[in-house]
Amino acid sequence: MLEVHNINTYYGKFHALKDISFTVQEGKFVVFLGANGHGKSTLLKTVSGLIPSSTGYIKFDGVEINHLPMHKIVEMGIVYIPEEKHLFPDLTVRENLLLGAYNARARKEKGKNYKLVFKLFPRLEERQNQIALTLSGGERQMLAIGRGLMSHAKLMAIDEPSMGLAPKLKMEVFEKIKEINKQQGLTLLLVEQEVEFSLMISDKGYIMKDGRIVHEDESKNLTIELIQKQYLV
Repeated sequence: MLEVHNINTYYGKFHALKDISFTVQEGKFVVFLGANGHGKSTLLKTVSGLIPSSTGYIKFDGVEINHLPMHKIVEMGIVYIPEEKHLFPDLTVRENLLLGAYNARARKEKGKNYKLVFKLFPRLEERQNQIALTLSGGERQMLAIGRGLMSHAKLMAIDEPSMGLAPKLKMEVFEKIKEINKQQGLTLLLVEQEVEFSLMISDKGYIMKDGRIVHEDESKNLTIELIQKQYLV
């Protein structure tokens, strides 16, 4: 489904991603782990079309996408959920969700996906007429993911969904992300600092350091001790 080959990404002269290659099969759940500032978020942004790569290629469903504008990539089925949560704070939950279905492909499935979001996140249905700014941190994260689902995505790239959340809410968000993958069959890319939770719900893990993938394995074979000792320094 997703093939990333030898991409390099720069911020000005800073070399953020170095010769990154990996593949993700349809329906799989992949997590990218590592210390802050080592390229994880940049990788999701590059795959999603927010930041261009200077070399290599990114293919989605067999089509090279790394030179396409972001709205075309969204129409093809890739959606990025940023850690900043980029909601419209003065709009209601309902209005934020409907704005997620702006592309032609998503508009056809708007009603179906609206029901799906409320099935996954009943709390959002209860608050659908509430202004987004007044939601709790956990509810805002649910809304950000829900808005991504409204785009009728095939692949969702989620950046630090547990940031700033209390432990109970973190677990709830992780459970919903797992449900989106396992029950809805959505392919997921996740960047997360909560190593234990991430490995529990994902299929495969990639560890990044200094803008490179330095280790990869099935999540069940990765241990917190290994990651902390060798890579989180």
